Amino acid sequence: MASPTYTSALIVGAGPGLSASLARLLTKEGLAVAIAARDAAKLAPLCAETGTRAFACDAQEEAQVRRLFADVDREQGAPDVVIWQWHETIPVALGVANMHALTCRIDIPDL
Repeated sequence: MASPTYTSALIVGAGPGLSASLARLLTKEGLAVAIAARDAAKLAPLCAETGTRAFACDAQEEAQVRRLFADVDREQGAPDVVIWQWHETIPVALGVANMHALTCRIDIPDL
């Protein structure tokens, strides 16, 4: 069985730890990577290092999440991989009980 070919990724809730390491790994593997955080300016060093694109998004706000996916889709295409730096407040803020419900609510198809 062949491995899937991924060309783009989105990391939501990006910061200097795990998500930065994942951004480095994914760009090294040749993926176009978008990273998102409430303060996109703080991601500038990581963008300079990896060639990723930063987007501002408060992931607790449904409208901002919808805008994020639309902006990423417009600028680099729909992401093949989405990494969500999970925080317990997200499902509460968006009125959903789990990640599956969240992906359905913001119209992201199940993989």
